[in-house]
Amino acid sequence: RHTAGAHAVARGVALEVVQQQFGHASLDTTSMYVLAA
Repeated sequence: RHTAGAHAVARGVALEVVQQQFGHASLDTTSMYVLAA
């Protein structure tokens, strides 16, 4: 999940879209996944 999120953001997908795809209630949670990759 970390890699998929990071790659999506690197391709220009909005963090909010990744948040919805991952099913996260908080954008902070999504940010942790993306930044950890």
